Amino acid sequence: MSTLVARLRERAVAARAEITATGLADALHFEEAANEIERRDAALRECQAVLAMIIAPKDIQQTTVVVAFAAATAAEAKARSFLTSEAR
Repeated sequence: MSTLVARLRERAVAARAEITATGLADALHFEEAANEIERRDAALRECQAVLAMIIAPKDIQQTTVVVAFAAATAAEAKARSFLTSEAR
């Protein structure tokens, strides 16, 4: 877990402890931000792994073109989904 995510989760716990409507709303926003960062981190790591599969010599030897293409297609779709959700 990144330092930022850990800090957001700590802030959520502190906000929730206030036991006010504002504190609970703040806690929800902190949790949502932490969850979004983790989802984006996972997508970025997946994209990096796919690129390594395509360009790294040892990874190239351990995969087929079909597998690499399928992985790249899935990673691209996930990245596109994040990017288009940002445009809204």
